[in-house]
Amino acid sequence: MSKRERVLRWRRRALLATTLAVALLSVAAPAWVQEASFPELDAQLEPLRAQFNADAGKVRLILLLEPT
Repeated sequence: MSKRERVLRWRRRALLATTLAVALLSVAAPAWVQEASFPELDAQLEPLRAQFNADAGKVRLILLLEPT
């Protein structure tokens, strides 16, 4: 088997693995989204502020997302 054939075989396997991974993630993603629950925030953001302050000393990440 030549070096070129080995490279082509490796590329085909990598492409197949990538395609399968993308397919599995696209099927599983809707389930993750449905399970997630996000609190509704008022104008003062009090629930967020209280949880943020309660988690002092932990790594915290805040994402501000819009539905559009």
